[in-house]
Amino acid sequence: MKAATPKKTAPPVTTTVTSPTPTPPSPYAGTKPCGDGLYAGNDTSCPFAENVQNVWYQDSETTAPMIVSSPVTGDSYTMTCNPYGSGGYCTGGNDASVWWN
Repeated sequence: MKAATPKKTAPPVTTTVTSPTPTPPSPYAGTKPCGDGLYAGNDTSCPFAENVQNVWYQDSETTAPMIVSSPVTGDSYTMTCNPYGSGGYCTGGNDASVWWN
C-alpha cells in the first residue's frame, strides 16, 4: 500500500482594507468665486472664506478644528479643513464651505 501524500495548502491570503479620505464635492459646484482661486459656498461670504484660508495657513495647514471669525456676522465659527489638490477644502460653521487651489 502506498503512503498517502500530504496535500499542499496555499499560503494564507492577507487583505488590508483602508478607509479612503472622503472626497469633497467639486469645488465649483454651488460656489461663488472670491478671487485668486478661492471659492465660497452658497452659505459663506468671501470675507469669511479669506479668513478661513488665512487661519489654515497660519496654523500650518492643520486638519484639527479651528476657530475663524467672520467679518460679516461678527461671530466666530469652528471650521475643519483638509488638503485638496494644491489648496484646501473646509467645512463647518453654519453650513459654511470654502475651497481654494
